[in-house]
Amino acid sequence: MPEAARISYQQYKMFSWQDQGGGVRKGEPFDQVKYKNDYIRENYDRISLAFPKGEKAAIKEAARKEGVSMSEYILAAVSEKMGRKI
Repeated sequence: MPEAARISYQQYKMFSWQDQGGGVRKGEPFDQVKYKNDYIRENYDRISLAFPKGEKAAIKEAARKEGVSMSEYILAAVSEKMGRKI
């Protein structure tokens, strides 16, 4: 049985696997949170918004009714106002 088949899924998740010219070897522990945060930092701009009290709940409910996240809902509204897809 190959070595990789003897480890549990949890053990597998603890390591990143890299192809080394036809072979697979264990690398450094994989930090999924760091990877995700780095990806977001490199590919997205962040905007912090402030709304009057109670508006967040109204926006959240409107987004839920449309089946999208609050971020998608707000992005669609901004895209519509700007007259172009963001």
